[in-house]
Amino acid sequence: MAYGRATRAKILMERYRSGIINEPFRSNPRLLARSCAKAAIRVLSSITILRGAIFYASPYQVVAMVTRYAPEATFLAYRALEIVDGAMSEPNEAMGIAERAVELFYSLYPEPS
Repeated sequence: MAYGRATRAKILMERYRSGIINEPFRSNPRLLARSCAKAAIRVLSSITILRGAIFYASPYQVVAMVTRYAPEATFLAYRALEIVDGAMSEPNEAMGIAERAVELFYSLYPEPS
């Protein structure tokens, strides 16, 4: 599950960066940024799960778990949560957050050979 979430986020960010956006609502910059931020939260949740946290669907609970189990990702988690909650953000910023979350995930948990 954890690797699947990270891989999916990585693929989504590649598609979004290349302009391949299948869902019409994501052509809205604000919704695209929110979608990217949610992807980042899912990836950060995977890190916490691999470190012993319980799975939480709520982004607020995920951020609390990130603070406890993955403090190195706290800034990313809080910024992603702000975007999910409606803070202004350009899609590129949110994509960058998701990409950094994916990079962090794979630096901590390289894909098994």
